[in-house]
Amino acid sequence: MKKIVIILLLVLLMLPTTAFASDTTTVGTSTSTGNGTYITADGLIYTDDDIILLARLIWAESRGECYLGQLAVGNNVVNRCLDTRYPDTISSNIYRSGQYTVVSNGVLTNNYNDSTLQAATDILVNGVRVLPYWTLNFQVGNTSFHKYTRIGNHTFNYVIRNDNLWRIWCDTIENPQYFIDRLSDTQIEIALESMPNYYVFDWQTKTVQYNNVNDIENSLNLEIQNQRMQIDNLNLEISDLGVQLEIQKNISESWAYNYNTQKELLIKEKNVNKQLTRLIVLLTFLFIILYIFDRRKIILDRRIEK
Repeated sequence: MKKIVIILLLVLLMLPTTAFASDTTTVGTSTSTGNGTYITADGLIYTDDDIILLARLIWAESRGECYLGQLAVGNNVVNRCLDTRYPDTISSNIYRSGQYTVVSNGVLTNNYNDSTLQAATDILVNGVRVLPYWTLNFQVGNTSFHKYTRIGNHTFNYVIRNDNLWRIWCDTIENPQYFIDRLSDTQIEIALESMPNYYVFDWQTKTVQYNNVNDIENSLNLEIQNQRMQIDNLNLEISDLGVQLEIQKNISESWAYNYNTQKELLIKEKNVNKQLTRLIVLLTFLFIILYIFDRRKIILDRRIEK
């Protein structure tokens, strides 16, 4: 009997680990960006303080849940950070008004434990993911409204927003048809405005499917070529700007040289004018003296004749 009890206990202890291993994926470990910040493999920037804050939120929301449920709560926060409709930091999303009731009702404190700290570390540092990125909401109890899955006492829901519908059934690894069956015609029309051109939607059967794989590749290659052409055009514009700047520089240098040359010529002209003026004054003075001497000589000659 004791052996049976021990075996049952061992099996129970192994269950969370088995669920964790089979129901999760890993996007890759995070890397340091310097100055005490890190970035996850899917692009979320965080700090050591964010790990502690996330562990505190997981404790407040799911301290009585299994480890997979605690990972899901942490994954929910990360999904919001990576969604363009939400703030892009851990703290901004947790403390955002009306988002997590444990913040407004005071349940979120400085408390956390080894399990919630490990869950936060697995989510941020080790890149563990248990939910698709579009599961942005969860609530206590069961619900069929936009339900994705239930883990423990929490139901995790996908979010349908008109400005982001196409991501749900075009970018997700899940079956797009699963979501088409749950969208209204108006929502589908809005989604089609942003649908990538390598998807085809049939209104009669309301089914979505891929185009030919070669069409997808050609479309992507064409997009790459367009991007390269835009880069080349930008490089040409930059080159033209460089030439224009060089021309402006040469014009400025030429203008400065002409200005200095004209200034020197004006100075020389002034000096010449001064010298001419002095020469004229000197000649005039000599002329007057000669005239006076000449007159005196004439007067003396007349006196001598008398």
